[in-house]
Amino acid sequence: MARIQKYVPPAPGSKPRRVRDLDSQISSTLFDDFDRFEHFFSSHWKAFCWGGATLVVLSAIWGGLVLWQRHNYNEAAEQLNSARNQEQLIAAIAEFSPSDIVANDARMRLANLLFRAGNYNDAIAQLDAVIATDCPAEQKMQIRLNRAYLLEGSGRLADAAAAFAEVADTPAPPVRELVSESACNAGRLYREIGNADMARKYLKSAAGNFDLNAVITGQSYPFWSRLAFFMLNEMDHPSTAPAPAPKPEAKPAAKAPAAPAPAKRK
Repeated sequence: MARIQKYVPPAPGSKPRRVRDLDSQISSTLFDDFDRFEHFFSSHWKAFCWGGATLVVLSAIWGGLVLWQRHNYNEAAEQLNSARNQEQLIAAIAEFSPSDIVANDARMRLANLLFRAGNYNDAIAQLDAVIATDCPAEQKMQIRLNRAYLLEGSGRLADAAAAFAEVADTPAPPVRELVSESACNAGRLYREIGNADMARKYLKSAAGNFDLNAVITGQSYPFWSRLAFFMLNEMDHPSTAPAPAPKPEAKPAAKAPAAPAPAKRK
């Protein structure tokens, strides 16, 4: 016959037996883990030391490289700011990567110097380098427009017309005012090279809702819209275009009066 154990309630403030057994198991497990860790550390302490020393050395080398690169970058930036002529600007720009936008100001100044010197192709190349960087969309659109003007100045009218048209067709243009200017110049150049269909397309786009009667009554329109309207009107009604003023005939220069003959002695 099985003996029935009498239930003895735990003493006040003491934990139940099951809780005490669980705490004992946890304590034993913790002590075992500490023993294992202590044994592992005592067996591999040299590896820990070497690993820590390696991390310190690598961190020092990385920090030194960062400081060295920053120092060189600051020196190159100072060289950019102090550059004044073409040779100095070219040397300063060479210190930066092609995608670095910090050198864009120097590229623009160099393009301006090359343009003034009549070197259009190299000036266009500098603008292309700026466009290739991650510069703001507003600046990029203006530079593309300037590039089209340089193409026209170099005599490449067909390329210039296409460049103006590309700017005019910019999707969601960041600067709306440049759209009508680009379209008007594209139409002007297409008209000049004999492409009447493309000329009308872009001149109509630039003219927009221009109304000559509204202008007469005092309403104002942007300059490029007015210019495009009048160029389009000349294309559609060539007989109404004013005749060119006659050139003055070249006249021979008047001869200087002859010097009086010296008086003869008597």
